Amino acid sequence: MWKHYKLYFKDFTKGRNERNFLELVVFVLYLLTSLKNLYSRAWKLAYLIENLKMRKRFLRKIIFKIPSSESVLKPTQSIGFNIAYRVNIYLSLLTRLGYAFPINTHKNIWKGNIYNDCGVIYISVHLPLIKVAIAKLIEDGKDIDAGLSASYSVDGKMSFWGITKRIPIIQTGPMSLLRIKSILKNKGSIVMMADTGLYSIIYPNIFHLAAKTNARVMFILAYLNENGVIEINLTEPPHIQFNTEEQIEENITALRMARETILVNYAHQFDDILSN
Repeated sequence: MWKHYKLYFKDFTKGRNERNFLELVVFVLYLLTSLKNLYSRAWKLAYLIENLKMRKRFLRKIIFKIPSSESVLKPTQSIGFNIAYRVNIYLSLLTRLGYAFPINTHKNIWKGNIYNDCGVIYISVHLPLIKVAIAKLIEDGKDIDAGLSASYSVDGKMSFWGITKRIPIIQTGPMSLLRIKSILKNKGSIVMMADTGLYSIIYPNIFHLAAKTNARVMFILAYLNENGVIEINLTEPPHIQFNTEEQIEENITALRMARETILVNYAHQFDDILSN
C-alpha cells in the first residue's frame, strides 16, 4: 500500500494541475482511511471535499476549467456532474484498499425477487457511480455471475465501490456473446453497459440475445443528488418480453431517455451558485 502513497506524492510534484490536485487529495484520503476507525467515514469525506471545492468559483475556473456562470454549461461541464465524476474516482481508489465501507444511497425503485425462472441481464450506461448501484444489487442478495467489460483485469475480476465482493469479468471479444448466452441459458445473470461511453449509441445486440435466450432485462442507474445521496433506480423496460425490432427500439429509447434525464438533472444542480 505504501507504494501507492509514494507514487501519488511523486506525481504531485510534477505540476499544479487538475490531476495532481485530485491525486493529492486522494493521497490524504488514503492516509486517513487506512485507519479502520476512520474508514467508515471515507464516503462522507470524499463528498464533502468535492462539494466544497466545486462551490468555489475560482476553483471552477482555474482548476477544473469549467466555463463561468455567463456561459451555457453542457451537462458534463456542470458542477453536479463533475462532483459525481470525481467522487466516483475517490470511491474507486478507496475500494482498492480492500475494506468495505458504507455509501449513502437511496433506492428509488427496487424489486425484492426478480425472475428466478430465467436469466437476467442488468443493463446500465456509462455514467458516474454506476458501480455503486451494482454494489447495492449484490448487497441485496442478487446473484450476478459475471460482468461484461472492455477493460482488462489482472485477476479477471470486477470490483464495485464500497464492497469487497468481486465478480468474474467477461472481456468483450469474439467469444463474449457465447459465454453470456451460456450463463443466461442456465438461468444466471450478468451486468453490462449498453453503450461504449457518454452520449454514445446504445446498441441492440444484448436485447437480441435476451430475446433468443428468453432472458429478462432490467435497467440499473445511479444519480448523485444535491444532498450527497446516490439515488439508485432498478426498473423494467417498457417491453419485458420483446420479439420485434420496434419493441427493442422502444426499450433502447427508454434507456437513452433515462440517461438524458440524469444528465439534465446534473446540469440543473446548484443553480443558486451559478446565478450568483
